[in-house]
Amino acid sequence: MASSALSAYDIPRCLEHLLTRRSAWADCLGTSGADHTGRRPLADLPRPALDADPDPRRRCPLYLARQYRRVLEATPAFVEADDPLPGAWGWQLNDLLPGMGAVEGVECRPAAGEWGAAHVAVNVGMPGHWVPDLGIGLRAGWGGLRRRLAQTRLSLEGERRTYVEALDEVAAAAQQFAGRHADAARRLAAEEAGDRARALRTLAAAIDAVAEEPPQTFRQALVWLSLYMALNRAYNGANVIGRLDQLAGDLLDADLAAGRLNREEAVFLVQALLVRDTHFICLGGTDAQGIDASNELTRVVLDAWRGIRGPANIGLRVHPRLPDDVLERAGRLLLETGEGTPSLVNDQAIAAGLAASGLPAEAARCYAYGGCHWWGVPGRQYGLADGTKINLPAILLEALFRMSEEDTGSSARLWELLEEGVGQAYRQASRLYALHLRESPRVFPELFGSLWAHGPADRGEDALAGGVEHLCFVADVMGLANVADGLVAANEVVEARRACTWAELAEALRTDFAAAPGLLRLLSQGPHFGNDETRADDVAARVRDLCVRQARAAGPTDGRFSILTGFYSWNAHNDAGSRLGATPDGRAAGTPLAHGANPAAGRARQGPTALARSLAAIQPGTGASAPLHLEWDPALARQPDGLDTFLSFVTSCCDLGLTQMVVNCVSRATLEDAIADPDRHRDLVIRVTGFSAYFVNLDPSLYAEILSRYE
Repeated sequence: MASSALSAYDIPRCLEHLLTRRSAWADCLGTSGADHTGRRPLADLPRPALDADPDPRRRCPLYLARQYRRVLEATPAFVEADDPLPGAWGWQLNDLLPGMGAVEGVECRPAAGEWGAAHVAVNVGMPGHWVPDLGIGLRAGWGGLRRRLAQTRLSLEGERRTYVEALDEVAAAAQQFAGRHADAARRLAAEEAGDRARALRTLAAAIDAVAEEPPQTFRQALVWLSLYMALNRAYNGANVIGRLDQLAGDLLDADLAAGRLNREEAVFLVQALLVRDTHFICLGGTDAQGIDASNELTRVVLDAWRGIRGPANIGLRVHPRLPDDVLERAGRLLLETGEGTPSLVNDQAIAAGLAASGLPAEAARCYAYGGCHWWGVPGRQYGLADGTKINLPAILLEALFRMSEEDTGSSARLWELLEEGVGQAYRQASRLYALHLRESPRVFPELFGSLWAHGPADRGEDALAGGVEHLCFVADVMGLANVADGLVAANEVVEARRACTWAELAEALRTDFAAAPGLLRLLSQGPHFGNDETRADDVAARVRDLCVRQARAAGPTDGRFSILTGFYSWNAHNDAGSRLGATPDGRAAGTPLAHGANPAAGRARQGPTALARSLAAIQPGTGASAPLHLEWDPALARQPDGLDTFLSFVTSCCDLGLTQMVVNCVSRATLEDAIADPDRHRDLVIRVTGFSAYFVNLDPSLYAEILSRYE
């Protein structure tokens, strides 16, 4: 179509170029870029020259804003004739300036005698996977945003006024960054001819438009978002877009109706965005009133990823009124590509959990997928997602050792000590959250992210300091299955069979069963969580209730923030297991803990339906997740009714109340072949935990644990 802004692009050739670039950058970055392929190789970039840091303990927001400008100035504009979108990132400001770890005297050590507190880690100062409201920028444009900041600044004084001035400095630096990309496109156009020159001139015009005013077309919206990706990463590495189909769906509909764009071109634009970076993108779901919110852009994004595959962090909100064709698209992608995209999120379970945790129901229905298994109401909810891990098996093990030093022992006493240790862990997490809210805004405030939140720009108060309405910190618990299996096994072996005493069990664990192989066999016999077996699942649910109860009790008395329990580990279960001794479920010392909310390796023997029923029994109901991570059999997917079977399974999982389903459909044999011959499998992508990555680019230490999921 001659009138189209994209008619100058040879789409197949351009797409081939984009995919080649993605592969080259991923190979260059190796494991550091396994799932974040939008980062430019740093060897080609000049290092930013930052000003001296006057006070790492209390940085002026204006100082940070000016250093951010220097990072952007040291990042060369990135435009190509075959790429319809601009921008790429390289340096991150928070990599160049010391964060909370460099600040003396802010550590919050456990209170005396709180032994359970030693088994929780909170990454104080990290950028959380909180969800921005990019509608603020897409509706106002950078110019409108700056005009609003100028007006707000007149009503504030002191530090609050300085903070708003810093936000304006960040916005001005972003405008300058965009302008340099427009200039670069014009310079490159002068070196090209024909369609390539026309494409670059059109790109320059689109960048000029969004550098000041709100996007007026779908292409302009994606130009804005493409630059946002680079700007967002350059500040602190944050990586969330939110509900893309809600942010730009109306613009796509208008362009398609007016003939400014055809569907093939729309898909190509989205592919250029997805190739660029793996920012978390949410699709589908409902609006505030519970009405289906999917649209044509929902479908375009799914179709776009199908054409490029590779690492992506796309989540589809599934609910009973989601159109059948949308869910079918997602199911086909999961089964035919095998790569774990999209993640499937149970709308009703998440929205209900967030509402139960204190968010208004209408706001809760507008949540977005903002990380591996974290969500948030765009621009209104902040939490240190991905920053907390509680090592539940370590608490159980220490409780058992402590009980073995007492005169008598029992399952009831072991539970008392477990309850004590878990409570101490959550109280420690609560203290560290308070520390984060107090110190992080002084050391490294969330200047860039606060532009996309409701409150900070109006009040002159950073999002990290409580500038948003809802503070909900997610405390992820690791090893639920190990603890449930361990409690069942210990009770059976010591009290039911009387095969040993509690002290003898503790000694066997201390020595990794070196002198007690028979006891190891008894502990490993089951029943095990993950097989829809009442005894094990009931114990797991009791442990779940303990964690949720202690999390609520550990919240501050002033109600400033709440603590939401989730059962997820990212990759931390590997490292945590490597440093932990043998546990009463029969797990050997130094081996990984159970992966996320899933059963321990090799313990689920009754198939996916039984597995789903077990996980449904331990959903936290807090708005956080206990995701089902499933390796779906490729042979089952290839059967004539394979898709129908899978979609029925997904619907049943939602009916059971599971919060999230993460599905790979690749065989163990394929993974083993990739380990043996990585060059033949450079493009093999799997969903590792909540994120996807090139398998052969992962740290080899992860291979054994991933393969164990097939046992």
